[in-house]
Amino acid sequence: MSFCSFKSSQICECVGENSPLTSLSSELQSIVLTEAGLLPSDITQKFQVCSEHFHRFLNKNKAGCKSKICGIPDIISSHNKDNKIYGGWYGVKADRNVSLEKVKEIHARTGIIVPVGTPICPRCRKTLYCGQSTSCSVAEICANTNCLMNSDNLGDTCSYQYEEQYNLRPHRLNSGYNFAVHASTSSSQETTSYVETESYCNTDSQGTEASVIRIDRLGKFNEFLETCDISPVKCLTESLEKSSERTKRRYLSKANTCITALLNTICPDDSEFIKKSLFGEQENDKNKTTSSLLDAIVSSYMVANTSTLRRQLLSIATNDYSFAEVSASIPGLSHYKFYSAKKHAQNIGLGVPAQTSKIPRSKINDGQLDHFLDFITSNHLIKDLPIGEKTLQLSTGELIQTPNVIRSIAPATIIRQYAQLCEDENIQRLGTSTMYKILTDCSASVRQSMEGLDYYISEGSRAFTDLTETVEQLDLTLDEKKKTLDNLVVAKHYLKTDYK
Repeated sequence: MSFCSFKSSQICECVGENSPLTSLSSELQSIVLTEAGLLPSDITQKFQVCSEHFHRFLNKNKAGCKSKICGIPDIISSHNKDNKIYGGWYGVKADRNVSLEKVKEIHARTGIIVPVGTPICPRCRKTLYCGQSTSCSVAEICANTNCLMNSDNLGDTCSYQYEEQYNLRPHRLNSGYNFAVHASTSSSQETTSYVETESYCNTDSQGTEASVIRIDRLGKFNEFLETCDISPVKCLTESLEKSSERTKRRYLSKANTCITALLNTICPDDSEFIKKSLFGEQENDKNKTTSSLLDAIVSSYMVANTSTLRRQLLSIATNDYSFAEVSASIPGLSHYKFYSAKKHAQNIGLGVPAQTSKIPRSKINDGQLDHFLDFITSNHLIKDLPIGEKTLQLSTGELIQTPNVIRSIAPATIIRQYAQLCEDENIQRLGTSTMYKILTDCSASVRQSMEGLDYYISEGSRAFTDLTETVEQLDLTLDEKKKTLDNLVVAKHYLKTDYK
């Protein structure tokens, strides 16, 4: 007579006809075994399964595979229900399902068997597949969750035609943790102790023993806190010194609450006296030192003459004091001044004066200046007058008498002609604004008619008008006449611009 090998799983009563597990496909075998907390082996080839257990395991696995939330047990996952950054109470979104090969890999690392097809998130996949080993003993897992598993919890042991008996993994606990317990026991042995095997981890490791001891202490300490109506303490995974300011404040507040509860247990109603006796002397010395330092900084700050010096002094206080503490001693201190001093301390140093770099203006090149002066004093631009002088004052205060001159063209035309000259001769010229300033300082009169009419321009225009009328009277073809008139226009433009 054959018996169902999964009777002890407590998922349901054995109903229906039993059939060999080997009659199923390899995929269905892996689903049934991993749902029961086992891995395929030579021993499992001899298992029998009833129709009720088979359908229950299959439906449970199908429902788990459809979930979009990571199904990795919290005890080995990279997130937990209290950490809302990585999922919170709604869980973390999964993007893949665990295959049988990955089930074996997770079991080799942690000693826990997850069902085939369990949804897994990227963080858990990175940690369990290719991250550092997170293996731990079953005893450590149980101690961390205060889980005591005895023979009553595991149910009746399965019995079949072979003389070996197996305790299969129980149904998922209400606490949210999923354990895989697969150990060979005898019917006469008690199963109230934790189950540890070499296939799960190396219990001879000093790190594992230290972890077990630490978790055991933490569990007992949380039991003490529970009796005091205080929420349990969670163990930090990294140094508190490297944690964020919010985490530091939370754990310091928790430590103060725990110390107060311990002192109230030892000496009821005298916890404050004991804390003041233990820590008050050190705090008073520290407060005296910090108070004297702040007073010295404030005194120097109030008599400082420049804002730069005040920023240097304030940068010393920003390292040890908050804005509220400093603003209470310095009236009118703004957030901008405080955090500017804090930035000064980070970038330059505490109280270190800022190095000011002078950026002098570039001087005019003497060669370029001489070239431009030669151009604007050339004979085709200015004409000397027989009478009158002008006084030129230098930046040194020296006065130079210069003869009175007259320019034949406007400053804008001079600068445009000079720019064209430099471009043709490939000479680097002065800036346009600089040349205008030089022309303003080297002022000159503009040529004007003595009779109130600019006869230079009027006579020049009349000459070209006469030439145009003469061409019109000549016996020329239309093309020749047009070409001659165009040349006259070009010549007139040249005399007005480039010639001057």
